[in-house]
Amino acid sequence: MITDADDEAETAEAGPKRDDDEGLLARLKRWEREARNHASDWREEARLCYDFVAGHQWASDDKRALIDQMRQPVTFNRTGPMVDAVIGAEILNRQEVQYAPREQGDVAVNELITAADTWARDLADTEDEESDAFADTVICGMGWTETRMDYSEDAEGRIIDDRVDALEMWWDPQARKRNLADRRYHIRGRWREKADLPKKWLAKLPGTTEAGNHSVDDMQTGWTGPMDDYEREDARAKEPADADKKRVWIRHFQWFELEPAWRIADPFKGEVTTVTKAELKEIGAMFIAQGMRPPKAVQIEVKRYYEAFLAGNVILDGKQPIEANQFTLHCITGKRDRNSNTWYGVVRSMLDPQRWGNKFFVQILHIINTAAKGGLMYERGALANPRKALEDWGKPDAAIELERGALVNGAVQEREAKNYPQGLDRLLQITFDSLPQVSGVNLEMLGLVERDQPGVLEAQRKKAGYAILAVFFDSLRRYRKMKGRTRLYFIQNYISDGRLIRIKGKDSTMRYVPLMKDRSLGTYDVIVDEAPMSPNQKEMVWQMMLGLMPMLTKLDVPPEVWTLMLEYSPLPSSVSSKINEIIGKAAEQPPPPDPKMVELQAKMQMDQQKNALDAAMAQQNLAQDQEKHAMAMAALEAKTQATVITAQIQQHSAEQKAALEMQKAAFMATLPKPQPSGKAA
Repeated sequence: MITDADDEAETAEAGPKRDDDEGLLARLKRWEREARNHASDWREEARLCYDFVAGHQWASDDKRALIDQMRQPVTFNRTGPMVDAVIGAEILNRQEVQYAPREQGDVAVNELITAADTWARDLADTEDEESDAFADTVICGMGWTETRMDYSEDAEGRIIDDRVDALEMWWDPQARKRNLADRRYHIRGRWREKADLPKKWLAKLPGTTEAGNHSVDDMQTGWTGPMDDYEREDARAKEPADADKKRVWIRHFQWFELEPAWRIADPFKGEVTTVTKAELKEIGAMFIAQGMRPPKAVQIEVKRYYEAFLAGNVILDGKQPIEANQFTLHCITGKRDRNSNTWYGVVRSMLDPQRWGNKFFVQILHIINTAAKGGLMYERGALANPRKALEDWGKPDAAIELERGALVNGAVQEREAKNYPQGLDRLLQITFDSLPQVSGVNLEMLGLVERDQPGVLEAQRKKAGYAILAVFFDSLRRYRKMKGRTRLYFIQNYISDGRLIRIKGKDSTMRYVPLMKDRSLGTYDVIVDEAPMSPNQKEMVWQMMLGLMPMLTKLDVPPEVWTLMLEYSPLPSSVSSKINEIIGKAAEQPPPPDPKMVELQAKMQMDQQKNALDAAMAQQNLAQDQEKHAMAMAALEAKTQATVITAQIQQHSAEQKAALEMQKAAFMATLPKPQPSGKAA
């Protein structure tokens, strides 16, 4: 338990480390200086990669030298289509984000959360912003997006994902994990119009935007920082002198700090929860007041995320906690350069082949132009009009006037033309052929294979090409998981206000349901589909399903299976929805009777009627037998009763007869006995 004495001791110890404005500014400036030094070489290479993809592949010095020599700086942009092939693969195989519940009772809610995220992504065109950020990753090795709430178009608020220019970002030099997952901080710097700034920020700005007030250590030019030496002079238009007076360079810092927290067992809820120091003290005081022993607590460290805004040396908005308690700026990284600890895309490996291919072609063109004729050697006075003769010498139909005797005396001779350097064209071919080899984007992915080959072989080579580029798609998958946690916070806390959202039911029909806050709370895992391994993952799944359809038709599967399979069909969404609707209506109606089933049912009905008739006859016979048995039993009972009555009558008669005999005997006994005659005295 934390006591007041411990609290005071800890406060006194941490007092010098408190983030006052001066200490915060010093720390943020130190982070900015370290990040800018670390990313300076990467930013130069990133601008060069963007130039090559856009077709600006000649350095300003080389271009100027060619123009001075009356030579055309020709560009064959083969880098752009290869980058477009990788970006197109992501667009054709966009991944779906789902939310799986961790807690019991949230199983039915996850469909609502997933549908809410899909609905919010659709409103904000999030897929397009993510594709633009992925394009940045393929080109320069890093792509950024920002997740925020926007109320400008919808008063109720929308979750917005904005693509952020990679050259506006600086990051922690110590970060080494993919997507900078282990970064301590990152910085976004950009020009902002003063009219768009909050009033409290404008009040803190001095009256001028000179270098000592609002800029960083060096003056910024354009929208992405200082212009590099290699860039073209016409890369950016000249800005008016008062341009910097209308805007200011703003840096947005986000970072996390490890702060102490305590894990305790909540005796009321029966769960383990995390509390702060103040909450732990309140809980302890409450238990002591009730005469109970405070619960035991284990101290841990948790991440707390903060942000601040700077303009030069002015803190516009000081240290403020980020409500989502996580970064709102998320990064997609490409391949990592271990030695420099920076990230790069597929364009880096194509810079030299593309550059030398252009130079070889220009050189070959120059040799052909200059060696078409070997030149001319002539003696002074051999040409009637030397200037006109030199101008017309390269024309095949020109008539050149010579002085008399010049041809006979050999005063004019043609210089021998130089032979075309052997192998120069092969060098040109090697440089352009090496582009697919160094980048991993093979010709099958570009659809430029000119030879005849089996479709299975071409599909396998495409799959192998995407396996080489799997690191980019895997980073995109991890990025969607990281950003999905941020979007989940916004869904649960900002748009769960009862608004109607469009979700797809189990029958693939669209319906609107209210998104309530009590129905959206909970802890969820973010699940993202697998990275694509084919030019069109949806088409590959559909081809697999086509092989299963004959077997499924024999199994008489429910209509829901066909509805699910139609979602992967190459048909337009409107057509699939109508087919699903028809299947759903057909499933609600009873199917037409099968003749065999009708015959079987009739036979069964006849059997049932026969069985019923037999049962009725048996019941009737049983009733008759029971009636006969009852009559026989009644007769037997009557006979038995008559026998009993007869026996009783006979017994009664016998008893009466015996009684009479006894009475008669008794009477006779009372009579005087007669005297014998003849014996009297």
